[in-house]
Amino acid sequence: MNSGTSRPLKVYKTYAQQIDLLCERGLIINDPDFATKWLQEAGYYRLSLYMFHFRVTDEDGNKLNKFQDNTTFDEIVSLYVFDRGLRTRVFSGIEKIEVSLRARMGYLLGEYDPDVHMMPWYFRSTRKHTQLVKTFKLRIDRAIAGNDEVALHHEAQYGGRLPFWVLTDLLDFSDLSKMYEQLHSKDQRKLAREFELNDPPRKRKQRQSNLSGWLHQLSLVRNFTAHHSRLWDRKFGAKDISDAQGVRGFFQDFANPGQSKDMYGVLTIMAFLLESIEGNTEWARGMGQYLDRSFSEMPSKSPADMGFPQGWKTLQPWIHEK
Repeated sequence: MNSGTSRPLKVYKTYAQQIDLLCERGLIINDPDFATKWLQEAGYYRLSLYMFHFRVTDEDGNKLNKFQDNTTFDEIVSLYVFDRGLRTRVFSGIEKIEVSLRARMGYLLGEYDPDVHMMPWYFRSTRKHTQLVKTFKLRIDRAIAGNDEVALHHEAQYGGRLPFWVLTDLLDFSDLSKMYEQLHSKDQRKLAREFELNDPPRKRKQRQSNLSGWLHQLSLVRNFTAHHSRLWDRKFGAKDISDAQGVRGFFQDFANPGQSKDMYGVLTIMAFLLESIEGNTEWARGMGQYLDRSFSEMPSKSPADMGFPQGWKTLQPWIHEK
């Protein structure tokens, strides 16, 4: 680590000093005890990520160490609590997608051979398959170290070899995403159809299914939720939605794939996959109700900050009864 040219680290501040600093910067704190409670519970740095949106912006677009007029500490907390609830709901949805992906990959690919994951000819790149095999070994070792009964049984009876439909339960979501990315187009299409995604054009044999990009994006979102990171206004790489356009009315408001870079795109992708899995829009309706209720209580913020278009409540799948 090069510390020769770096600036000194910021000095430690007590809760009282942190509150004084916020007040000096123009934040209205009506109840210092309430502020202290939240600084203890969440920490100054974590809350500062939500304060960012309430700071003054100069003419060059830089954020200043000054809050917009009449900004209160309560507004910061409301945004933080909203994001916490958003993470909980997103994680619940991703969990269902992850479990379904494990089951479907195990069933469809396991038909080739119980050891399909060890056979390089089922993958696009021999080099990347070698990396995947190393990951499989690490996940099995992790399970054994954690006294996982299934892993221990296969270690004792089969020398540590697991059929693919068992291995999938030991893999992380990101592992499944990387494995799917390396499958040949034929197998990608077969799995994508399980989630009601249209086939890519036949003439583009090397084209990745939309599902490949979606899974990569959701693996990032899953990591953010698991580490309790800020989620509501995250930006992601744009993902192709062409395979899903026209399917059950989803994505009809997407003028271009770039719209998938916001949380609106992430949530719409999740809603699409969850409806294909569960056969209903319960998760999406619940999410729509949560967003509607939350933003009505935060007048300084809007669903537009998450990429939602005007009239979003009239679009599939967000239509809901109040």
